[in-house]
Amino acid sequence: MSEITIVRDAEALEQWGPAWDALEVRARAAGREDQLFASHRYVSTAWEHLRQPGDRLFVVLLGEAERLSAAWPLALREERHGGLTLQVLRPIGIWEGERPAPLSEADADSVWPQLWQALQQHRRDWHVLDLRELDDGAWPLRHLPQAGLWWRVTVQPDHTAPWQPFSGPWADHAARHGARPSVPGAAKLVLDDPSGIVEGLSRCLAIEATQAGVEGLYRLADDEQRVAFYRAFLPKLAARGEAEVWLLQVGGEDVAGLVRWRCGGVWIERHLTEAAGWGGGTSPGGALLVDALARSWGSGAQASAYVLVPDALGPGQRVRSWFEQSRPTQRLSVWNLRSRVLPLALLQKVRGKRT
Repeated sequence: MSEITIVRDAEALEQWGPAWDALEVRARAAGREDQLFASHRYVSTAWEHLRQPGDRLFVVLLGEAERLSAAWPLALREERHGGLTLQVLRPIGIWEGERPAPLSEADADSVWPQLWQALQQHRRDWHVLDLRELDDGAWPLRHLPQAGLWWRVTVQPDHTAPWQPFSGPWADHAARHGARPSVPGAAKLVLDDPSGIVEGLSRCLAIEATQAGVEGLYRLADDEQRVAFYRAFLPKLAARGEAEVWLLQVGGEDVAGLVRWRCGGVWIERHLTEAAGWGGGTSPGGALLVDALARSWGSGAQASAYVLVPDALGPGQRVRSWFEQSRPTQRLSVWNLRSRVLPLALLQKVRGKRT
């Protein structure tokens, strides 16, 4: 069993940065490149910009300062359930990431049991463990439902993201979808350097502003915390070739913008917007998304995930069919019955039997 450290404040979080970064380098060298949302650069930026009042760090580290073996960044948040105030533990990676997992150079199945043991040792600190967007077959889904008498575990479907593996020729994929969407006279611009990508984000927000009167349409600019996070995080990604902002222009005016970042072998399409006045005909946002998908096909990446959330009225809906598969996830909740949560858990169990 590795030495366990729980990081509980921002100062300690910063002090562990070098060892944490070194762990990420080793994990990448071992072929585990899909752990962006457990990286120190993500966690420190998310904690600075996205935390809510009352949130408390609860980062589980395995190993020693000279050589960490795993990092699982969690945070505690007070929530009301059944008239009780409970301490709910969640991965920080879910705040603005996708399918967050612990960071380790070892196989995930060999690390998860040690992380779960760490939480059991500190069970007085938390009442509910809420794990979102777990891939089917993940260790917690296979093992935690049998955790024992003093744990109540529930599993339910979570977010399902459209998914497109980059297999076979792009021409064959495109042929299955008919005419590729395009906007006459349009020009594309890709900003992927640390300074230019911030300018690109600002231009995307300006495009969003033209939709200010549209009800029900999601706008990144409506959340100042998320905007600040993107301004801080995108340059860090761009410096490593892991982020891009795409813009579509017509007559010198920006009419669509796409923010995307890369997590290992997966391009994540994160935010898509288009200017007002394009209700009919070809969607410039949709055309831009398909263009990005086409270029990614030959980028060395393995797939693209469409996690433009939430965009039920957004431009991406018109080209959603270009993502031919989906990637379902599960949500697992562990209720700590050696705590004040016991009466609530028993009540929920009784109600569940009645229904």
